[in-house]
Amino acid sequence: MEYVTAIITENGIFNPPFLLDEVNWRPNLVGAAAFRRTFGTLDGEQLQRVPRGFAPDHPAAVFLKYKQFLAGCERPADFATNPRFYRALLEAFKTLAPLVEFLNEPLVAGLQSGVLGRAWTDVDAS
Repeated sequence: MEYVTAIITENGIFNPPFLLDEVNWRPNLVGAAAFRRTFGTLDGEQLQRVPRGFAPDHPAAVFLKYKQFLAGCERPADFATNPRFYRALLEAFKTLAPLVEFLNEPLVAGLQSGVLGRAWTDVDAS
């Protein structure tokens, strides 16, 4: 019989398919006190150096190296039955929402323009 030993709340994007020269990094997304308190630091696989075309001293150099943008937190399994669980989960997602929105901006723009291979709109005409 297996037992749940932990609850892990994670969100991220793997191998972001957007062009880094389009990135307008906002360091406060992961530097905010609420983000650090909930998730600690941003995690994910990183390049050894900034991608070609970017100066090593670029203001967003640390973040341009990321191949994945991951944030997560872990709680003991019994926290799932705690009355504070739902509120804590909502707060974690609320804290993470600005980063997810930032990461989605170029994806949505790419889909809307058809650059990513197909066009997408907010409203399906069918």
